[in-house]
Amino acid sequence: MNTIIEKHKDCFGLTGGLSGAHIKIIGVIMMVFDHLYYMFNLNGVPAWFHWIGRPVAPMFLFICAEGFAHTRSRKRYLLRLLAGFEFMNVASTALGFALPNENVILIFSIFGSLFFAALYMLFVDMLHDGIKTKKAGKTALALLCMIVPLAYSFLTLKLLSMQELEMPRWLHLALFYLIPNIMIVEGSFLWPLVGVLFYLLRRRQILQIIPPVLFGIVYLIAGSIEWLAIFAAIPVLLYNGSRGRGGKYFFYIFYPAHIYVFYIIAYFVQKR
Repeated sequence: MNTIIEKHKDCFGLTGGLSGAHIKIIGVIMMVFDHLYYMFNLNGVPAWFHWIGRPVAPMFLFICAEGFAHTRSRKRYLLRLLAGFEFMNVASTALGFALPNENVILIFSIFGSLFFAALYMLFVDMLHDGIKTKKAGKTALALLCMIVPLAYSFLTLKLLSMQELEMPRWLHLALFYLIPNIMIVEGSFLWPLVGVLFYLLRRRQILQIIPPVLFGIVYLIAGSIEWLAIFAAIPVLLYNGSRGRGGKYFFYIFYPAHIYVFYIIAYFVQKR
């Protein structure tokens, strides 16, 4: 297997492969192209900017799986993702009210998808430990933990769809913005599923190309441009297993910052 991987690395002129930091930086650059298209397509930004961004989500989910596997504190890892999700929901809502733009809706927040991916990685480990140690209670708890987020998501969506139910505004906002819902995060449940698959296959690098390939095939059948996510298999194949050098909190800051800067610029450009 290692021979196959090294052969691919040589083909790309990357005998040392790509570190996690390299993949993250490449993903960030591709993401910027995608968001430029989303914010400024009415101003002539070409559609191929959007195409470039299609492999980004699987790339970040791959890094999430690797990060979760090697983090010193899974609790802090999950809390950082949850905090990013909640911050962006509040900040995006506030900015949308302050600078309304009917052509651009602030719906970005991959933090929710990454949070659920990491959360289910934790549940998978709980289930594995329960089965391995033959502890029925731990196994049952792991299965219950897997079911609860799904049940909550379906129940919440049902409540929000009931027009006859007079729900207080604060409760509506809390259910929709502050508590992650796996059915309405970016990519719905598919993206967290891709992250979990990366995690399960992390000791079989050649097999880790399966999640983005399956993801791409599903969307190709559906006739969606999201099929281009299949190209995330390339950096996954070139991954050399090292974390690499890079700011630990860079993504947590840059991700919301560049979206809001682009949105503010788009607001004033399109208002003229």
